[in-house]
Amino acid sequence: MADIETSTTRSIKKTPALPGQVVLVFQGGGALGAYQGGVYQALHEAGIEPDWVIGTSIGAINAAIIAGNEPSRRLERLREFWKRMERKSPWDAAAFMQMPVAQPLVLFGGNVAAQMMTIFGGVAGYFSPNRALAFGLNATVGVERAGAVTAVEVDKPMAERLDRLYGDRARVIHGDGSNTGLPDTSFASVVCFTMLHHVPTDRLQDQLFAEAFRVLRPGGVFAGSDRLPSLPFRLIHIGDTYNPIPPDELKTRLGLAGFTDIRTDVAGVRLRWRASKPG
Repeated sequence: MADIETSTTRSIKKTPALPGQVVLVFQGGGALGAYQGGVYQALHEAGIEPDWVIGTSIGAINAAIIAGNEPSRRLERLREFWKRMERKSPWDAAAFMQMPVAQPLVLFGGNVAAQMMTIFGGVAGYFSPNRALAFGLNATVGVERAGAVTAVEVDKPMAERLDRLYGDRARVIHGDGSNTGLPDTSFASVVCFTMLHHVPTDRLQDQLFAEAFRVLRPGGVFAGSDRLPSLPFRLIHIGDTYNPIPPDELKTRLGLAGFTDIRTDVAGVRLRWRASKPG
């Protein structure tokens, strides 16, 4: 976006005759927002101003800047915003102009450093990273976003440890996920992460699905993730329970449990699913 020029530096063409309204639609996607600024600049310089501007995420920010300013000031405001988003190299490569061999390394190193500063430090006024996500599936995030959280853990020592660590934020129950004893239709969502393959039989897995269905409110969501069946996955479970479910079979069995709007997503060795209780 640093290359966006103000309308005073380039000639603006006369507005062409167009057959209808001009609608500019911007999608989300962070850095794509800078590209969107260039798209608007090209239209502006062609004498075309949008009648409608629609956007989501970063696209909505660009759309707001365009819609909220007079045409003569839109490029200036877009440029001002994206200059604030820019993360420059922590050192000046110009100091190495007399060292042509070193300059490319200095430029590359400066770009990498700027990118790392953005990843780990964010951009002031735009976003800050959620550092807890570095822990992956072990990240303790999301509890504060829910009105109430109940965790069911089959292993008693683990349930006691979880209660010591997180009992102030969630209710931890030592119990069986296929027979929790929790009230009917009492939860807005049920989740299950990387544990389905540890349920030893298909019958118990189906009981777990039925239990999730029972405790969910109408319209509630059952979601989770697990690993796909594979030889390496089997080898690391020698001496341990190993009962993963292929994606197509999972969809069928969730449907038999009563769920609708069943969606599965496979990415590499990871399987994710989402299903709803009718209501």
